[in-house]
Amino acid sequence: RLWSIGDRHPAMIRVKEGGAAIAVEVWDVPAAGLAQVLLQEPPGLCVGKVSLSDGQETLGVLGEPALCEGQVEITRWGGWRAYVAARAGRST
Repeated sequence: RLWSIGDRHPAMIRVKEGGAAIAVEVWDVPAAGLAQVLLQEPPGLCVGKVSLSDGQETLGVLGEPALCEGQVEITRWGGWRAYVAARAGRST
């Protein structure tokens, strides 16, 4: 499931049931650069495994459930970019 954290950051949470495919960006970040990425994220986002549609797993930024409480769930848009475009009145 995917949430908008203050309309500034996406937060994805793995669920056992009721999940959905979410469009993601896959970046090649060296291990030394991973800390810099996380330092720019708000507290409550963390590194975890993300399952891709081709069956591969990769490291990704996930949200802690407490971070998503009271935030807007945006799973139905299928991804952060589509949600941002919809908020701006554009289609993707």
